[in-house]
Amino acid sequence: MVGNLVAARYAEALLNVAKERGEINNFKQQLRRVLHAISNSDLKSVLGHPKIPAEAKKAVVERVFKNQIPQDLLNFLFVLIDRKRIHYFKQICAEYETLANDEMNILPVEVITAVEMDDAEKRKLAEILEDKFEKNIHINNKVDKGILGGLVIKTRDKIIDASLLKSLKTVKQNVFRILGV
Repeated sequence: MVGNLVAARYAEALLNVAKERGEINNFKQQLRRVLHAISNSDLKSVLGHPKIPAEAKKAVVERVFKNQIPQDLLNFLFVLIDRKRIHYFKQICAEYETLANDEMNILPVEVITAVEMDDAEKRKLAEILEDKFEKNIHINNKVDKGILGGLVIKTRDKIIDASLLKSLKTVKQNVFRILGV
């Protein structure tokens, strides 16, 4: 709970800086790069180690990311290190992405299908969803052969299950209900 509040506060502050600079999307992309770099390296151990002083951590971060990310983001990492909040970085990134998407009127949508959707299907579905949600839709297609057919659409707060698996389960429940089983 505290982590969510901390993440929200820092993400909002970072979004305000990004808005001032007109770089909301750039910051989003750069945060993904930094998160990926931290998550997949020894850097995570260094940043999380309680015996390594903040100045040493900042020196490592500067060596790794100097001239790779905007100075504002580098300074942001320094603040997180100084305030012992770097362990919230993953949550901050997730919260920033949500806030940035809201600011840019983007709705990420996960679409689960039994087979991979082609580009034309993604475009058509995106058009339909854009009319429904009145947002720019970004589709992430995941394949799950277990749904048998149809699709499942997941947004931040909605699930639309139009899969064959759900339809078959509904039919089964109705048959059992009719038979009194």
